[in-house]
Amino acid sequence: MPDVKVICFNPSPATTQGEAEFAGRLARQDHWKSVALVTVAPQDTRARLRMSRCFSGRIYVVTAPLPIGQWPAGIVYESGAMLKALVLQRGC
Repeated sequence: MPDVKVICFNPSPATTQGEAEFAGRLARQDHWKSVALVTVAPQDTRARLRMSRCFSGRIYVVTAPLPIGQWPAGIVYESGAMLKALVLQRGC
């Protein structure tokens, strides 16, 4: 089995963008070839987009379940957040 490294951190800013920036810096520093993102389903596309802007290696996305009652708010939030990622924050 390959070595696996789990890292917990508090991103700055405390957003998906901050997480991608932090992971991208760590990936360059440690010469990573791949990363695994764990997120909820409504966020998986945006998380992958943000990470791909900060990391050129292989990105694996694993989704955790989101309670059915949180889906409507999650979809509304993600629509705005995706628009922001596509239009306003296009870099790493």
